[in-house]
Parts: sequence; C-alpha cells; structure tokens
Amino acid sequence: MNVKRVSNKDARSYVQRRVEFQGNNTFAREVATKHSVVYAVFSYGEHFPMFVAETDDNNVTHWYANTEKWSRTTSKHQGQLHPLVERMVPMDTDRLKHIARGGLMELVQRGLTC
Repeated sequence: MNVKRVSNKDARSYVQRRVEFQGNNTFAREVATKHSVVYAVFSYGEHFPMFVAETDDNNVTHWYANTEKWSRTTSKHQGQLHPLVERMVPMDTDRLKHIARGGLMELVQRGLTC
C-alpha cells in the first residue's frame, strides 16, 4: 500500500478521516482486529501513540487520547494532529499502546482496564 506523505500542518484532515499517512516524525496506521478496526496516530514511533480511534462492528467509533507528555515536539504534534472530536477517552501511554495494537479487547484480555 502506498502511504501518502503529508506535512504535519496538513495531517489533521487525514486523522479526522482516519486515513493512513506519513508526516514529519508522525504517522498513522490502521489495523483490523477480530472485533474492530483500529486507527492509531503516532509521534516518533510506536512507543508513543497520540490518538487512537476504534470502530466496532456496529460502525461506532470511540476515540482515545494520550494524557502523558513526551517532549516539546511531541506536544506540538498532539496539537497539530488532534482530531477535534467531541468526546475522547483519556488514556495513559501503556494502555493506549495496547489499544493501538489490538483494540479495547487487548486491554480486557490483559486485565489492564481501569
């Protein structure tokens, strides 16, 4: 698959539409799981997911936002790529990495829910 290269200042629309892209030290990818489709937006690698959207079998999408800080540049990325959706569930980095890999069921299976 050919992933579109975009500037970070133009990437928000890709995030809002949940389209994969490659930005300047940012990227987004989509993964199909058994129970859902997961779209994750990262800064500087998969160790720091900034935002994750999970769409279930009923076509309902839930957004999760990383509540932790990493660096000044990553904070800038979070501002540039924020999807500006009405509701986002706050999540720490560790839990958000699991959701980015396998959806909310990944957390449940590992016993990492709140």
